[in-house]
Amino acid sequence: MTFNRLMLFVFFLLNLTICAAQLQHPFKQCSSRRTGEVLKASVNAPCGKEYCTFYKGTDARLEFTFKLRKKAHKVRAKVTATIGTIDHDFVLPNHDVCLLLGGCPLKIDHTYSYHNSMFVSPTYPSVC
Repeated sequence: MTFNRLMLFVFFLLNLTICAAQLQHPFKQCSSRRTGEVLKASVNAPCGKEYCTFYKGTDARLEFTFKLRKKAHKVRAKVTATIGTIDHDFVLPNHDVCLLLGGCPLKIDHTYSYHNSMFVSPTYPSVC
């Protein structure tokens, strides 16, 4: 049961809601702070009060700084874009967070910084 909660936390932590080429901003903690906490979230895009705009044909670079309150043995990053009312999963290169951070288990009360990028394809629909 604890492992399932931790996996749920990690998916919420790294589940980036992108609308075609837009990321909701400012960042909000999606899961319970009992399992961990996102300390900082940043993107390489101009941001307004409600979202950041990514441009087609460029890389959307994302960084999350987080601290776990429970040990994690398997962590995977996932990107889901919401276009209208439909969620779409996108393939994220290097989705194995443990591999990128030097291996699991990730430790309790240690601060981690996770970086990744995703190409914003010119074929993605525009959302204005």
